[in-house]
Amino acid sequence: MNKCRLENVFLRNVLFYFPNLYEIMKFESVSKSCQIAIVSVYIHPYQLTKKYPFQVIIKIFPKLQTIYFNQPFVVPKRVELKKIDNFEIENWNEHLGFGIFSKKWFGNKVRSIHVNKMIANIISLSNINYTKLQKVIVDSSVTVELIHSIINIESVQQMICYLDNESSFELLCGIIQTNNEERKKICHSILSVSIVFHSICNEKIIGCLLHKKPTNISIVLFGKNIWNDVSQHIICFPSQSICRYRISPTPVEIYDAVQFKLIDPVINHIITENISRAEILFSNKIRQRKNDFSNLINLKTLLIDLASSDIILPKSLIQLSLIRCKCFIQFNSSQLTRFILDTCECKGTLDISCITALKVLNDKSHFNFIKNNINYKRELPIDLSTIITLHLPDRWFISRKVVLQINNISICYPTFVIIQIEKGEMSFRGIGREPISIHMEKFNFYNFNLKETINIKEFIVGDITGTLIINRENTNCNFICKYVHYYEGEHHLKSFNYEKTDERNVINIKKKKIFHNNFN
Repeated sequence: MNKCRLENVFLRNVLFYFPNLYEIMKFESVSKSCQIAIVSVYIHPYQLTKKYPFQVIIKIFPKLQTIYFNQPFVVPKRVELKKIDNFEIENWNEHLGFGIFSKKWFGNKVRSIHVNKMIANIISLSNINYTKLQKVIVDSSVTVELIHSIINIESVQQMICYLDNESSFELLCGIIQTNNEERKKICHSILSVSIVFHSICNEKIIGCLLHKKPTNISIVLFGKNIWNDVSQHIICFPSQSICRYRISPTPVEIYDAVQFKLIDPVINHIITENISRAEILFSNKIRQRKNDFSNLINLKTLLIDLASSDIILPKSLIQLSLIRCKCFIQFNSSQLTRFILDTCECKGTLDISCITALKVLNDKSHFNFIKNNINYKRELPIDLSTIITLHLPDRWFISRKVVLQINNISICYPTFVIIQIEKGEMSFRGIGREPISIHMEKFNFYNFNLKETINIKEFIVGDITGTLIINRENTNCNFICKYVHYYEGEHHLKSFNYEKTDERNVINIKKKKIFHNNFN
């Protein structure tokens, strides 16, 4: 954290950026005024529970009245959150299970929530617990019956529902109309409902229903502009950010996608509507020479499912996902930042100069790789300091396909260790019967977030000029670094040694027998 001096003046609209909670703690320790500032400022909330335990958050922000959940990594406990009045849940971590939503103490504090089918089902069975619930966002996976049970919660004031088809819309309109009449009888405020369609199925039916809808319903339609009427709370976005298409040789009834028989009308539609993101699902029966997307100059994100003929990509594309595809891909100088393959058998030459997220799942593809105009052929060069998400098959590491780089210089092949990175959190798994040692003394990092180490007894890196974060799954690892600016979670390690920090605290590192067979 850079040091600066603020004179004794009155400041307004000052914005501080802190990389983590522990930098905030250092800021608090400067003076009493800094402590007062921290406990009184507004915090950007949704990232906290994603990275830090609840007790740490509450310790640093003792006056916090609302906890915001976004993919929390631990289940909340009643003892920790007894002084918190409100919960707002943007996204729940499904790996934690859903049992907490049936607890009375938890439900009584939920003020806002984003629900999927599982959460909606639990709330419908224990809706008596949700006495503070005011705002609900409902996924398209939730049935109308479950939405009905949530609407009946008296405290709910606002709902946003994502629907796939016109039949659900018709049923929901009837339920809301009945609920309006019941609320008027007991002098309750009428529920405000927003319904979102990402694609329109039957235009005639939708158009008819829009004129019959209750007045407290607002409609958001993507992909059309024929019903745009602000006075009737109907808002259309003809240039939608996402649209799904289905390519099939025979007409089929499908509610979540626009139907086309050939790929050319889809391309023309994307150009006409100026669409920046598209999801294209091919039928197994489709056989054609190629799928040419090169004219889509505004397309940024593309998802393709079941393609079996050549694909030509536009230069503007930055995010590409391929699912169950067996084809040759012509990347056409596109500078991808995100590339995902799932159950594919594809070929092509990929430029990874700008890649920050790369996932290859259950894959049999064979690519040549280019980085900064250097052709690496079948080798995949990876710079751990720039990659944010990395998930590759084990065989890519074992067969020396992956090479680690520093400043575009190849350093080593991690043939005895599997590396995975998820949103900046790194996992290392040793291959073999005996635990191995990892020697990465040449690798320096700004921030190093160590999620887990499996079958690794010793881990050595160079300088960490920012923050070192150690998570729980590292209890069998001895971690050593040359220099570290700031660290947290060192108690999760078997041992932690460093040569120096900013305070010049020197620890003598004992010499140990080191295995050099993990990096060739």
